[in-house]
Amino acid sequence: MALAMLLRRMGVAVTAHGFRTSLRVWASDIAHVEFELAETCLSHRVGSAVSRAYNRTTLLERRRPIMQSWANYIDRLPQSRKSPRGDGQVDDRGSARNASGEFPLLLMRIVI
Repeated sequence: MALAMLLRRMGVAVTAHGFRTSLRVWASDIAHVEFELAETCLSHRVGSAVSRAYNRTTLLERRRPIMQSWANYIDRLPQSRKSPRGDGQVDDRGSARNASGEFPLLLMRIVI
């Protein structure tokens, strides 16, 4: 909810879900991050309840360089790619698809 509110206040035409999806696609396709680490970066639960009971690590030190690489990647994107569709609009379902129906990689850097 906090990310959605921040995006709305910034007047950016992307959704929080789209922002998180972009990170997940980048982690898998470009950075080749292990599944468990990528999911943990998104605060998703990984494994069964039993495995989580025994594995209580936050993987913080392994997540830190991944998130820094993500920030570096976004900073290198040309300005024209930082808008989901190039026109800053979302479709009637709130999707950030571009004119060819694709979900381009994100899009923006949030500075708090």
